[in-house]
Amino acid sequence: MASFFDRLSKFNRLYDNNAPAYLRSHPLTTDRLADIENRLTATPYRQVPDSLDFQLVRAKIRAAYAGRADEALEWFDSGLKEQKFNNEIAQRYGLITALSRAKQYARAERELAQLKKNAPAHAMIEALAAELKRAQGQDQAALAVYRAALKLFPFQRALTYGYVDTLLALRQYDVAVNLVSEDLKRYVNDDRLYEYQARGYAGQKKEFLSHRALAEAYAKRGSLSAAIEQLQIALKTREGDFYQLSSAEARLKELKALDAESRR
Repeated sequence: MASFFDRLSKFNRLYDNNAPAYLRSHPLTTDRLADIENRLTATPYRQVPDSLDFQLVRAKIRAAYAGRADEALEWFDSGLKEQKFNNEIAQRYGLITALSRAKQYARAERELAQLKKNAPAHAMIEALAAELKRAQGQDQAALAVYRAALKLFPFQRALTYGYVDTLLALRQYDVAVNLVSEDLKRYVNDDRLYEYQARGYAGQKKEFLSHRALAEAYAKRGSLSAAIEQLQIALKTREGDFYQLSSAEARLKELKALDAESRR
């Protein structure tokens, strides 16, 4: 921050000399810089170690998206062999992710077993275990992993997303819809849950409810025109009861007004 204001001061020397401080809407850059430096002098230095959550997310991004699968695998493999890592748990987590990406599932399972022996219980590790099962086409096994993990981490939405997606893949639509509907009472603005709800209703052959839920998913994402279209399709089905149809019509009117306002 001090460096930033020092640079800003150099670029704004003329501006700083144009008006007295009491006429400014903000303090002078030089005043800010002096204040920051005084605070730094009085503040003891303290390093905050990266959390395990941060380390795991960083490892996941590097393993899943950085370069080719073989390059990611080599980076994590060599880091473990040469003991070049900030956190061994995160390094091994990244290795398993890279192995799965490279479709080396047998070794990924062995590494996962080793990781679970040494790591504390963590939602991201459980999600990785379930994703590894799904990558191998073992959806029933993945379902069991998700179910057990949600008992340990009931409010981890990443686990809920994976669990519901697996339920839908296995055509367990009733269970998926009931679970999502309950979660939407807690997370009313979660567009992804609405999308899962729409898929569940579609599996149940409930066309009105499916389009109604998809409309909410689009609305939460700010895609008002798409949400309006889905509501119009829902109303054309005439499948809902009086209350559902009235609610959909009121929501359609509300979204049209919001869309018109945004266009203005």
